[in-house]
Amino acid sequence: MDDRLLNPWRAFLIALPIALIAIGCGGRGAGAEFPLAVGRSWSYMVNSVFETSRVEEVKVLRKVPVGDVSGYELGGPMGQSRIAWKDGVLIAQQLPNATFNPPVPMLVAGATNANRTWKGMIGAGGRGTQATATLVQEPDKQQLAGQTVQMTKSTLTVLTAGNKIELITWFQKGEGPVRQEQRNNDRTVVKFDSIAP
Repeated sequence: MDDRLLNPWRAFLIALPIALIAIGCGGRGAGAEFPLAVGRSWSYMVNSVFETSRVEEVKVLRKVPVGDVSGYELGGPMGQSRIAWKDGVLIAQQLPNATFNPPVPMLVAGATNANRTWKGMIGAGGRGTQATATLVQEPDKQQLAGQTVQMTKSTLTVLTAGNKIELITWFQKGEGPVRQEQRNNDRTVVKFDSIAP
């Protein structure tokens, strides 16, 4: 990847998993995949190729407009995000160091299998870039605390400026995202796992 793209995308890639920690807002079908309230917080162990492993906490700060619906502003060490549910689809308008116009789909509530497409602009590092994205949602099983748990696996693939970015997230009903992997041009750059309270 060109170094001119690496700096803004590096910040975006590291921050993106953290931005998804507290996703869940009002709207049809919202809540089961990730119940939340203002003031709630979560902790995750984050492993990145750019830094050593660390624990990150994200907190739901307040309600804010996201596009044309009501959503939430989230805050953590990496920055702020704006995320909402719209017609049963989780959308992100802002993630730390990146904005999406229109908001990008991240999850379809209440669906085991789903597909969505997106086309728009991503703003990062002070400039805008045209992009397309595909969301693929499917059932999956993961090992958590020695037990096999049924989950929903969501894979968001973003294509822009000759680069492919994949965000693979495992959602556990009633808990939210418990595991995530970020790939840049098929190279894993960030992973996170939830830390039990």
